[in-house]
Amino acid sequence: MLVQEMVEGGLGLREREKLQTASRVVHSRLAGFLKGALRGKLACILHATASLTFGQASMSFLTNIVLTRMLGVGNYGAYALVVSWVSLLAIPAAGGFDRLSVRETAIYAAKGQWPLMSGLFRWSNRITLIVSVLVGAITAAVGWLVLRTSSTSLAWAFCIGMVLVPVAALTQLRQGLLIGLHKVVQGQLSEKLIQPLFFLALLLPGFMLGRKTGTVAVIVLRIMSGVVAYLAGLWMLARHCPQEVRQTPPLYDTSNWLASVWPLTCIGIVRALQRQGSIVLLGIFASTDQVGLFSVSNRIAQILVLSLSSFNMALAPSVAKLYAMNERTELQRLLTKSACIIALVCVPLLLGVILLREHLLSIFGSKFTAAAPTLAILCAGQIVNATTGNTGILMNMAGHDRETLLATIVSVALSALVGLLLIPTLGALGAATSTSLALAGMNLWLTYRAIKLVGIDPSILRVMKK
Repeated sequence: MLVQEMVEGGLGLREREKLQTASRVVHSRLAGFLKGALRGKLACILHATASLTFGQASMSFLTNIVLTRMLGVGNYGAYALVVSWVSLLAIPAAGGFDRLSVRETAIYAAKGQWPLMSGLFRWSNRITLIVSVLVGAITAAVGWLVLRTSSTSLAWAFCIGMVLVPVAALTQLRQGLLIGLHKVVQGQLSEKLIQPLFFLALLLPGFMLGRKTGTVAVIVLRIMSGVVAYLAGLWMLARHCPQEVRQTPPLYDTSNWLASVWPLTCIGIVRALQRQGSIVLLGIFASTDQVGLFSVSNRIAQILVLSLSSFNMALAPSVAKLYAMNERTELQRLLTKSACIIALVCVPLLLGVILLREHLLSIFGSKFTAAAPTLAILCAGQIVNATTGNTGILMNMAGHDRETLLATIVSVALSALVGLLLIPTLGALGAATSTSLALAGMNLWLTYRAIKLVGIDPSILRVMKK
């Protein structure tokens, strides 16, 4: 039935077979490139991460088809608005410990500082739990008061969705701890495989029966899949936690942790605003239909650059370790190779989507083809993002958190300003323009600053200059 839906949606069987063949060829060539360019344990990690990313991209694409067909443009826009608020609030709820744990855990493991690692594990979990519950509860109360007069259904969906805030914050923290322990694949399993697979499994029975559903019901299913994924990740952390951490009394370096947490939290908030701010502004100044059109386009563009976030997760502990040991030549080689792989995978896919955007959007429903110009603009911004490589990770792991924070704040301010000017009249198209301009500007500036401050060029430009 799903194949029939996709064929009727605009892609013929022959085109679909060609797309599947091309995907397998790209994956095979990427695996060969990885083995030749990055040998040893890191190559295995990156290969496994790439496989997870392809799996997540496939499930995310399929899930969004199911959601748009079951919900329609307006209800899907309401669902996307709630999820965007959850993603935005999970950052301050995590308190920056998800990012701090990657860097500090990797350093503590390299130096054998098990008491500090034990203290970081305990303190970060305790603070994240308390803060995330408070953030979710307060936001739910405020959301109910604001939304109940305009849309009761949206108000209920928003309040129920806030249950996801502590779930998402604790999941991010657990992921950071596992990645810091160099368990990169295990750290991503629950988010990239278990949660989307379980969520899709919950949605498919209703979809196969041709049933329509509401936003609240889908939010409840999303909560169920999030809880299952968190519990699976918690089990993996318990399994891979070093025995020394279990046996050693904790030592708390709270002053240094708090000093680092503040800029990391601010970086996370402004980056979340960069990703979700346009959807929030659309929810304020436009209809849920415009939110739905932008969300589908933005989801497609983000799926195509999932390899960038996966490489960031996989490389973060290695970048922190190499920089701490002052191995600049090896660090430059690592980042250059990763930039080549990211560009090789992402840029052709983004260009292909720009050319076939209307056919691709028709799979989600005939009404979504109106988002074709929006999708083209978002893909153009992501091309710049893909060609600049792991700039943010390099700056953060090198200790230039405040530099990254400043660049991201300027980027968010630019996005908000352009969005306020364009969204009221252009809707989703204005949101796409503001998002792409801000994303491209920030990545280009951070690349320039990384070369000046760290002496390393993480972008593909270094290869092109040779």
